[in-house]
Amino acid sequence: MNAAERYALKEAVAKRRKDEPFEKALGRTMRTLGHDYEAYIQVIARVRELAKSRKIALDEAALALASEEV
Repeated sequence: MNAAERYALKEAVAKRRKDEPFEKALGRTMRTLGHDYEAYIQVIARVRELAKSRKIALDEAALALASEEV
């Protein structure tokens, strides 16, 4: 995962609206930062995979990936 994608994950968690799914927040953030749909699919797949394996929420998995704890 590159630095721009890690930044997008942090921004999505920080700017997530109340009662908004994480996927929607990430999609909005990635579009704002100029990423395409293919990049979004790759990032959310990694987030979902980590969340499932650790049995944690998507935003927690995103922060773990963003800080490279994986």
